[in-house]
Amino acid sequence: KGISKIASAVIIAETHNLSNFSKPQELVSFSGLAPGVFQSGKIKQNQKTTKKANKYLKSTLFLCALSAVRFNPKIKSFYTNLISKGKPKKVALIASARKLIIQCFYSVKKKSTQNEFLT
Repeated sequence: KGISKIASAVIIAETHNLSNFSKPQELVSFSGLAPGVFQSGKIKQNQKTTKKANKYLKSTLFLCALSAVRFNPKIKSFYTNLISKGKPKKVALIASARKLIIQCFYSVKKKSTQNEFLT
């Protein structure tokens, strides 16, 4: 729950069927959901931000996370747990999107359609 047929088609099209990635961290970084500190020369930002990456994939995963927070019980409990720890809502939503793309990675690699990889 959370990833529709259209969203899965966008994920497959933008990542070339996940064939270029051997680790889920590579996919997360490619999709722009890996947080990092922005640093450019002498300028350093204290907050972690996500990199600018594939905008179609990132926006699709963000919208999928919005749906998953409402209808997927595991993602919903993960999201509410982050909110209760004091994280901002948008940060918790990006973390949920990251969890969804990792679930997609493992379900494609293991050729499974179940949510057994989402913990």
